[in-house]
Amino acid sequence: MESGALLQSAAAGDARGAAASASAQRAAAQEGNRLLQGGANLLDRAGVLSHAVLPNFSMAGGTGFLAPGFVQASGSAGESSSAGAPAARVPSSRVKLLTLMNETEPPTVQPAFLVCLVVDSVFCIVSTIYRLLFDVDEGSGPEQEAANQEALVRTPDGPFTGGRITPLSDQLSPSQERCRGMLSDCWASLLSALSLLLHGTSEETGLQQALRCLQTLLYCCSRLSLNQARDACLIQFARYAVPGPGRDGETDAGFGAVQGFGSSLSSSSNSTLTPKNALCLKSLMHFCFRFGGLLGEPGWTITLRAFLSLERLLQKKPSIPGTDLTVLRQSLDSLFETTSLLPDAALLDVVGALAKNLKSTTDAEDGTIVLNRMVELCNFNLARLFVIWNQILTTVTEVCSSADGKQELRGLAAGALCRILAQALCKGALALSEQPEAAQDELLRHLEVLLKSPHDDTRARICEGLLDILQASGQELHPTAWGTMIHLVSTASRVELERVGISFQLPNGIELAQSTPPDSVGASSSSAALQTVFQLLELLVHDFMEYVPLESVELLTASIGGFARYTGLGMSNSLTAVGFLWNVADALARYHCADASPGGSREPAGRFEELWVHIFMQLRALASDARPEVRNCAVKSLPTALLSHGPKVGVACYQRCLSDILIKVVSEIQGAARRAAAAGPGSKGDGIIVHHSRDTPAKQWDETVVLALEGVRRVLSHFSEEAGIAAFAPLAYTMLLQIQDTIKSLSAETSGSALRALVDLMRIPTASEMFQVDVVPVSDPALQLPKTGATSLWLLGWNVLWGLVDYCLAREVTENLVETFVATLAQLRSSHQHCFEPVQHLILIQLTLVLVTQPSWYLPTSSPLLVEDANRGDGRNGHSDSCRGSLHEASDACEAATSASAAVDHEVFRFVEASPQSLWSLSRRAEGGQKAKYAKAPSAVTTFVTANDSRHCEILSTAAALQSVLQGSSQEEQCVEGGPSRAPTHRTMLHISSARLQHVQGIAFDLLQETQGLCVASLQALFLCQLCALFLDVHRVLADTNKVALAARTLCLVIVFCRRLLLEQLSKLEKRRDSVAEHLAVLFSKSLPQLIREITLIICCRGRAQLRQSGLWKLAVEALSYIVEDSITVLERCPLSPEVCEAYWEAMMSSLSEVVHETLRIDRPEDAADTRLLSQVIGNLIAHR
Repeated sequence: MESGALLQSAAAGDARGAAASASAQRAAAQEGNRLLQGGANLLDRAGVLSHAVLPNFSMAGGTGFLAPGFVQASGSAGESSSAGAPAARVPSSRVKLLTLMNETEPPTVQPAFLVCLVVDSVFCIVSTIYRLLFDVDEGSGPEQEAANQEALVRTPDGPFTGGRITPLSDQLSPSQERCRGMLSDCWASLLSALSLLLHGTSEETGLQQALRCLQTLLYCCSRLSLNQARDACLIQFARYAVPGPGRDGETDAGFGAVQGFGSSLSSSSNSTLTPKNALCLKSLMHFCFRFGGLLGEPGWTITLRAFLSLERLLQKKPSIPGTDLTVLRQSLDSLFETTSLLPDAALLDVVGALAKNLKSTTDAEDGTIVLNRMVELCNFNLARLFVIWNQILTTVTEVCSSADGKQELRGLAAGALCRILAQALCKGALALSEQPEAAQDELLRHLEVLLKSPHDDTRARICEGLLDILQASGQELHPTAWGTMIHLVSTASRVELERVGISFQLPNGIELAQSTPPDSVGASSSSAALQTVFQLLELLVHDFMEYVPLESVELLTASIGGFARYTGLGMSNSLTAVGFLWNVADALARYHCADASPGGSREPAGRFEELWVHIFMQLRALASDARPEVRNCAVKSLPTALLSHGPKVGVACYQRCLSDILIKVVSEIQGAARRAAAAGPGSKGDGIIVHHSRDTPAKQWDETVVLALEGVRRVLSHFSEEAGIAAFAPLAYTMLLQIQDTIKSLSAETSGSALRALVDLMRIPTASEMFQVDVVPVSDPALQLPKTGATSLWLLGWNVLWGLVDYCLAREVTENLVETFVATLAQLRSSHQHCFEPVQHLILIQLTLVLVTQPSWYLPTSSPLLVEDANRGDGRNGHSDSCRGSLHEASDACEAATSASAAVDHEVFRFVEASPQSLWSLSRRAEGGQKAKYAKAPSAVTTFVTANDSRHCEILSTAAALQSVLQGSSQEEQCVEGGPSRAPTHRTMLHISSARLQHVQGIAFDLLQETQGLCVASLQALFLCQLCALFLDVHRVLADTNKVALAARTLCLVIVFCRRLLLEQLSKLEKRRDSVAEHLAVLFSKSLPQLIREITLIICCRGRAQLRQSGLWKLAVEALSYIVEDSITVLERCPLSPEVCEAYWEAMMSSLSEVVHETLRIDRPEDAADTRLLSQVIGNLIAHR
């Protein structure tokens, strides 16, 4: 009869024949437990258990490692309760037999005695198998047994083997073979009996003996590689170690399959730990601590599941020192710490068991416990981390790739892997590795797979882990590991950005169409890892750029550029990313280009050039971004970075960046601005209050155009200093084309900025250097180059200005743009007037005249005047023909004197000849050829010129100004102009006009009034002649009130201009008398007589009563007196030829005669006072001069 059946029979007791009622069953169970307990106590008192000598697993060495009280509790199973009893003489079997033969009745056998015999038999069987396992002879004494036990738990090197005992793999001895055969046949029965014993025993001593026997059986099965038996024994340990409802009523040995074991323990965490559970857990932990190498992966799986239930229970119970729970908690922590002493194979078994438990659970709490223990195990075994690394990676990858049912576990697994890496990459963690650099690379490389996971939570946790690694151990990474780290960060950037629709790599041809509007890619499609990846980039750029390998810079800049283009993280992050690109450029120059000196770097120069271009290409793409703040930031950063690092990148790369990036940026931005203007006002923002100057997309693009033009201009100026004219010329020509195109948009903001950029380019020293036209690959018809020969940027700039004259002639220029044009052209003339050629003076004057005479000044606000038939009197046609003839003659003379040969020069002179008709032709000036009309109704001519009550009386005469020049006591401006406050102006003359110019028109006219430096006499004559033809023509002067104001201002202008040029010549008389005399001869023979005649026509007003009524003649008389007085002063100091003097005196005396006889008559009472005053002026002039 099997021992298990006997134990079952004894446990049933007298209840075998009882009824099946509930009360009978309870009584039978109680009686069975009583008998079983009584049998165990009887065995202990009789010393039966002491005959079965079992290995003392708890008392052999290493007692100080486990928690205090652990060894004492678990080791007492080897102590006999009869150790202290006095030795009693045991009667021999023969005596017992003789005694029994004298009895007539058989002795009464107690049921408990039967139980004792069964238990004794089970213990003896297990002890015998253990002895056979170690070849213990039957005649050996206690000393040999103790030695065998000592050999079981000790090694020659020390008292503790640390679980390095492994299953017997070599050829077994005959005794061991017999032992294995016996054990394979009887382990099930033995385990069943021990299971019933554990189930029915609650007294501590008997329970300890049963656990000691089960430990011995487990050891034998494990050592002899009986895996199924081993797992069944562990299941029994775990079954009684884990608390749970109804656990004490279980009778099934349960040594079948291991499957389903974890689910049977899932509810145990809510139960209370009993003393039996504590003893079983201590015995199980002790076995794992001593013989972990025998368990194998299945055994560790069962064991760790039991410990998992314990940990769930420990998490919900407070830690009280001295209690079983505290002892178990400390012992469990120590168990994982001692895994560092396990063999490699056993360590792999533990990791495999943890992996199985992790994969089999869906509970986040269980998963957290398992992952934390996995992290601890790796931390305790960093020296041989690569032994288990592949298995760790495989486990984490499978969990991270699991379905949505394990969503929380995915993130926990990814986080656990990163925690392991953070510890492994700390300083000194891999010190024992033969190749630490390759080891770091191997650890990091696999993260790329997880960064491409389809699950957001996994990718987010991996990114967070990378951030933690960099923050904690970034300075400990080797160069190879840094390359892997940058690759991982770029992989994360690529995956996250492509998931939200942002292209990671820029295509070869960047177009504005790639710029995504802010609403198309928003925060709704944002990934959880994007913000973390951005923090990674920020940390890399700010703290670790000196560690970034050169070959990784391109990946880093591509990642940063992608985040700058992404709109989902907000405007602030995009602007910060633009700054990162600048930081990368600085780092490249500081840490890599500094090593590019001869012998300092092995990298080819082309590699550096490609990196610079890649950085600037990212900025170029951002310069076309749909968000104004981002593109403006990029447009500012791009030229600034080029200016900072241009000398370091080399001339070739510098030129490439200008031609392929910076100048093309301007073209792309200009195209976007045109499209935005054509699209209309558009949206004004999502509820954001925007200034009216930036409240439409078109206005916002205009701001970007301004920034781009200014940036390119700055970089070109700097590049001209670094490179020669041959490299500079093609870039400057391309830029001139874009500037010309922008100016012609006639936008108040962009055109003004383009003109300023043009003037600034013309003013740089390199602009005056000549270059062969063949250095420019293609000549654009919009700015034609000479077919052969040489030209310069200075000349091409004047061609742009000349093209602007004809372009503005048929278009309206806004007031703001007129102010900008005037201020910019004044700066050009002020700084480089000495470089002007005569034709360039004329171009500047013509452009100013186009601005002054545009119809927008007089059609909307001026009143047309009702004038009688102008053909009466002298005849209009005759005088007009005379004006055109004079202007044509002066133009031809100037053209001949300046030796104009270029096609542009001839065009300028032809324009001057036709200017009276073209500038005042409404059909020519109106865009589209439609003739515009006055906004106001015509009005009658009234008196526009009256006496100046607040006139300035300290106007210097020419003689006084000349005396100041000769004494040399004042500055040049005061000498030449007589001082800004002491020259005759339209505000300081004796009479003043009530007809005024528009404010901006007056500013433009001031540019004409400041005209000087016309060193050629024929050019001066042409200027005066054109002024007379445009503004002093008696047939046009009364067309409207604006032309009256222009005539009044022109009379003051000719006074100042003549005085200026006469004083200028007199100041040179002592040094260059011959050239001055020649110059004055042209003025006195042609220019001044013609001017005097034109002024005389206005004074006399022949047949034009309305001209007389307007009062312009009063200003004309003053102008005539100033001109005559100034010219006579010059004749006194510089004698001219008789022919010249005769021409001058004839014109002057004829004019004065006509003025005295026809004008200075008091025929109108209202003009009496003015007539007397002017008569006195003329009289004083004649009398004194």
